[in-house]
Amino acid sequence: MVGALSPDSRSENYALTSYHKAQVIIIYVPLNTIATTLFTGHTLNWCHSGMTFVFMNTYWGDDTHQTNTLSLDQVCVSLIPKMELRHLRYFVMAAEEGNISRAAARLHVSQPAVSRQIRDLEEEFGLSLFERKRDGLALTEDGQTALSHAREVFRQANVLSETMLALRDSDGITSLRIGYIPTALPGFLAQGLRQFRQQHRNVCVQIYEMSPSEQELALREERIDLALLVQPCPVLKRTYETRPIRKVPMALALPENHRLAHRKEIDLSELSQEIFLSLHEKHFPGRPVLLRTLFDKVGIAPKVALKVDGLSELLGQVGIGGGVALIPSDADTLPHPGVCFVALRRPKTMLVSSAVWRKGGENSELLEEFVEELACD
Repeated sequence: MVGALSPDSRSENYALTSYHKAQVIIIYVPLNTIATTLFTGHTLNWCHSGMTFVFMNTYWGDDTHQTNTLSLDQVCVSLIPKMELRHLRYFVMAAEEGNISRAAARLHVSQPAVSRQIRDLEEEFGLSLFERKRDGLALTEDGQTALSHAREVFRQANVLSETMLALRDSDGITSLRIGYIPTALPGFLAQGLRQFRQQHRNVCVQIYEMSPSEQELALREERIDLALLVQPCPVLKRTYETRPIRKVPMALALPENHRLAHRKEIDLSELSQEIFLSLHEKHFPGRPVLLRTLFDKVGIAPKVALKVDGLSELLGQVGIGGGVALIPSDADTLPHPGVCFVALRRPKTMLVSSAVWRKGGENSELLEEFVEELACD
């Protein structure tokens, strides 16, 4: 059985009909179109391994000029993302330097190599990451988003590397399991891990990203040895060892086009007519109560339109104009395209991050040493 796909004459979309039993699919595409771009996720749902795809390049309304035949395996292989850390490393360096020559010098490679990697990345994304100017490069809006996520990829890659090195060196002698929220990692947690590992080469520290409520549950079920929590509840303080690690001021997260985004500081009372976003009580116990307490201090009662499950989701909602949010200032270490952080002038509010662990538990001495390293940072 032979099936055929052809372009919709009113657009450049491809009209897909059901060919579940077809052995040969003939696809008419405009000349120079990359055939594999036709295969979105829903397209492959009706494909099977026995199919052969014949791509016939043509001008609109003209006879075919060139034919390519591919198996489903070949099409699927060509759809695998080709992006590597090298591409992202060259992209980040070019973004930081704003110049291909300087980026190449820092990377100790040739200028064409940097240009080629960036071009490959743009072709894979189908987006322009830079504006090319006479005096160098400027990130596009898409490029700024890509830069935030690329930096997060490198942070996670470093965590993976350190974790694997610890596993290699520990030989299974001792293991510590630490729960954390995303904002802890780029700052005091990463530094504390490095310092602790230098002094305890036979200890493997495993870290698990969890919401505060997930950490509390994991601590009670002994799935982690130590939790890093903001403002731990009184019950935990009575049951577990706790030690304050650091203080973080609250800030306001605003859409970057907000009328007050240019300010260095804002009084909370100035936002009485704004729509606020909040973290959900289920995942961040006590945060909705804290929000109401701050509103009461300045005598406002704004609408809280949405409660989200995590910090990244909260920043994403702010970035698309869904509202404004009160958030720890260290959340600016997370990707936040479209979001501007402004200091909260009144009421001044500090959140206290604390380490929480079981009293007299296994490896309690090691845990205390680890907490000491965190507190030092």
